[in-house]
Amino acid sequence: MWQILKVSGDSLFPDYQEGDYVLVSKFFRKARVCDVIAFRHDCYGTMIKKLSKISPDGKQYFVVGENARSVDSRQFGWISEPNVIGRVVWHIRRQR
Repeated sequence: MWQILKVSGDSLFPDYQEGDYVLVSKFFRKARVCDVIAFRHDCYGTMIKKLSKISPDGKQYFVVGENARSVDSRQFGWISEPNVIGRVVWHIRRQR
């Protein structure tokens, strides 16, 4: 399955900017460091971040934004595999 999400905020700026769209594949193969993933967080809702680390058992992910002020795993910790929506496979930039 696929899902289209609209980017809000500047966590992954300059690569992903406010108003851009991403296509997320829910056919999630084994995750790799540097993948951009979409996930759900109880406090922050749906987010996209870059995968920085994977736990040894492959079931938890440490995600970070590109922006120094990004709210990411440095604040809220590891993301569990069941919270992952999928991997970003296509980036649709808004007209600037």
